[in-house]
Amino acid sequence: MTREQFCWEKPGILYSSTWAEAEGVSPGGRGEEGRVLPPPGAFLMMLLYPAKIDHLRLGDEYRQIDEW
Repeated sequence: MTREQFCWEKPGILYSSTWAEAEGVSPGGRGEEGRVLPPPGAFLMMLLYPAKIDHLRLGDEYRQIDEW
């Protein structure tokens, strides 16, 4: 399902398998031979390098700050 989400018709609306079948989005993002299909042109992957992470657990109010 995750790979299929790359090809959703519009962000913010529920996924429609009927639309996916009409547009040729294969189940699981794999082609007929089982190989992973390339992402669509509108797909963007961002690689982030955080300098600081502030982790707060609300249950016991534990806080941890990591900095690099």
